[in-house]
Amino acid sequence: MCPYMSDIEDNINKKFIHGLDIHDLSQALLEVGCSPGTELKLAVWIYRKRIFRTGAMSNMNKSCRRLLDEHFSLEPVWPISVSESTDGSKKYLFRFHGNRYAEAALIPSGKRLTLCISSQAGCQMGCSFCQTASHGFHGQLSHQEIVSQLAGIPECSRVTHVVVMGMGEPFNNLDAVLKALDVFAAPWGFAIGKRNITVSTVGFSEKLERFILSSPYNLAVSLHSPFSIQRQELMPVEKIAPIESVVALLRQHPILKPRRLSFEYLLLSGVNNTQQHAVAVAGMLKGLRCHVNLIPFNWFPGSLYKPPSDAEVQLFRDQLAGCGVTTTIRNSRGADIEAACGLLAARRFQDVE
Repeated sequence: MCPYMSDIEDNINKKFIHGLDIHDLSQALLEVGCSPGTELKLAVWIYRKRIFRTGAMSNMNKSCRRLLDEHFSLEPVWPISVSESTDGSKKYLFRFHGNRYAEAALIPSGKRLTLCISSQAGCQMGCSFCQTASHGFHGQLSHQEIVSQLAGIPECSRVTHVVVMGMGEPFNNLDAVLKALDVFAAPWGFAIGKRNITVSTVGFSEKLERFILSSPYNLAVSLHSPFSIQRQELMPVEKIAPIESVVALLRQHPILKPRRLSFEYLLLSGVNNTQQHAVAVAGMLKGLRCHVNLIPFNWFPGSLYKPPSDAEVQLFRDQLAGCGVTTTIRNSRGADIEAACGLLAARRFQDVE
């Protein structure tokens, strides 16, 4: 048996409560007879200390521990497999109820350890450059399932940054995403700094406004082309959520420090990396406090696009910089295990069933 095989079936008659926030934990515990205040103690044990056996929860009385054992499963969903890249990155595969699969990628970089998590099983956006989209949409992830992608991995306590940039469009599952992120950031939860949590989206005006006004997390917007017709070819969502309207809303509700606003720009060789693109990007973003994050395309079988050369990436960065755009380049990590940007697809689940 795979050492990461989930044992969620062993607790099928118990309520799965890992990943709940303080309010929902309180409700669940009060319903079975636990005393008020137990939820905070329990949250610290299962999130901060990663203790899932009530016998070790020394500050909780015996009757409460008995009720917990009788009614609840305190563990997260564990991954069913792990793949490790030659560059040290890892990809974890999770199986959730209803045969929904999702992947999370762990990326080390010096003292920084970033976890890229999924918000959906598959994706509905249909972006032409993304392998995840080519495998369809298989359902939403609950906030507890999103939390498990951090809680279920061995490196959980060492993760410094979380990015919601894996499978799915986070704004199509925004309630669950925000509840999960609040568990990540809470002092009784995983206590990850709010400045270290980023959500990536294609941009939907109503949900974007809600995210800006009601959450403290960083925002990354998928841009990929400043030209509407071309962006429609790359990202069908441009038809209903044009990038111009997204930028206009960001001008109306600017992202202020310490939060960060970035625009993700996937570089496709010979497609969206001309001088005209650089000039148009600069014009579109002029006056916004933001930076552009260049992401070299990761090829996958069946794709018609080609990755840019290092020289092409450097040239486009220099062109943007020449137009006054602050630009960074995201180094591709984990491509050999399909953990890099755009490659998460949960294709290997058949190998572990």
